[in-house]
Amino acid sequence: MRHDDLGSQIRVASIPSKCLAYTRDDVDFLPADALERLICQDNILRELAPHPTSPEVVSSILLRRKKLFAILTLIEQPQMIFRVIDEGIDDDCFPFWHRNGLTYYLDSSQLTDGKPKKTIVKSLGPDGAEWTSFHAKMFQREVQWQVWVPRFSLDCPCDGYQTSQIEPHRAFPFGVKLPFIDVSAVVDNLNPNRLDAKNDSFYQYGPSLSRHQVTKAYIHHAHRNPCRHREQTRTCDVTPFAVKIIEGKGTALHEIETLARFEKPAQYGHRLIRLLSSFEHAKRFYLIFPYADANLQQFWENEYPNVTDLPRGHGLAKWLAAELLGLARGLYLIHHPPPTPDDGTEEVLGRHADIKPENILWFRKERNPELEAVLVNQGEATRAADLPTGLLKICDFGIAEFHSEATVSMVNSHSVGGTHAYCAPEWRSPKPGEKISQAYDSWSLGCVLLHFVTWYVEGYPGIKKFLAA
Repeated sequence: MRHDDLGSQIRVASIPSKCLAYTRDDVDFLPADALERLICQDNILRELAPHPTSPEVVSSILLRRKKLFAILTLIEQPQMIFRVIDEGIDDDCFPFWHRNGLTYYLDSSQLTDGKPKKTIVKSLGPDGAEWTSFHAKMFQREVQWQVWVPRFSLDCPCDGYQTSQIEPHRAFPFGVKLPFIDVSAVVDNLNPNRLDAKNDSFYQYGPSLSRHQVTKAYIHHAHRNPCRHREQTRTCDVTPFAVKIIEGKGTALHEIETLARFEKPAQYGHRLIRLLSSFEHAKRFYLIFPYADANLQQFWENEYPNVTDLPRGHGLAKWLAAELLGLARGLYLIHHPPPTPDDGTEEVLGRHADIKPENILWFRKERNPELEAVLVNQGEATRAADLPTGLLKICDFGIAEFHSEATVSMVNSHSVGGTHAYCAPEWRSPKPGEKISQAYDSWSLGCVLLHFVTWYVEGYPGIKKFLAA
């Protein structure tokens, strides 16, 4: 085998896919930009020599069969591309399956009993000569997953996560390699307070709520929308997303449906975390969100524990007041959510059920335009760099619920979150049959606001003293 052949070039260009959810050796995948670079006319003609190769064949590969040609080359059977072209098979047919000696794909354009039609691929069926059962199994079970890698319609994180709408939920086959990459070499350059660098876990919940965790993840830039800057920068690959991994279909779909209510821009909607994409893989559900610089607890404890280090003045006080108002408005939107077609004509009211500092995220670079306009008018904008600017947003809708006005208060106390410092009295010592209403959220938010004001006066030591009292 030549060291400069296409197969060797593909192996060198492949990088490890970071496994987020369970212990497994990272496996390599070929990034989409490397595929585009390597499957070129010169490499195609070199691999297919001495077979006569017309310009039409080269054009067919470059336009519609780059992935197929890369896979066949890795299996050392590039000449099979002629048979594939003759049958009309192209990259839109992925993924392929091999069962009982037959290779097939699922054609979603043709449905049988509501399911995609199983279409046999004769050109990739074992013929006992060039293309054996070994080749067919290697194609389906191993090599295709190195090249056929999902792409997400997500904007570059350094553009501010400005994806306009939630991607449709998808289910990926078990063999798929996800385009999450390992950037451990540059983690030391990130703010250490943002995450625990050992397990990359933002925060985790115990089994009393649901089995899930939130992890930071880096998505290869070629597998999301291109950066709006003319050239990719280092920031593009080292700015993470937050990925919530959930075990349990019912829990995951409930949160996805809840977040979908707030997909379209709405008044105060910027105060709620936005779901960017979701998918299912290996019996787990993945929800992709913008990555926050800290949650509110970390903001108090790690980012600004000594509030006296900040310049005291009207600007800081107005920022605090704006964030307190913003959180109240965000909760109001949860309590009075936008209607959906399934709601019918009756007004639907909501309840978050677990308001606490860990479920409020701080985005350092996001701005409150209303506050900045006030500061500019009053000549205080020049000090913006000295203030803990940014936006606070409510997150974690895993146990949020929406009901009609008649039933919104008919919820048992055991079905809501219970962080001692922020739970309402009816949760701490519930009476038999006692129900929980929207007022539970209001109490919890009131506790958060009280601690926020305490931080403003005495810093994080004041909050600890308050909690210990």
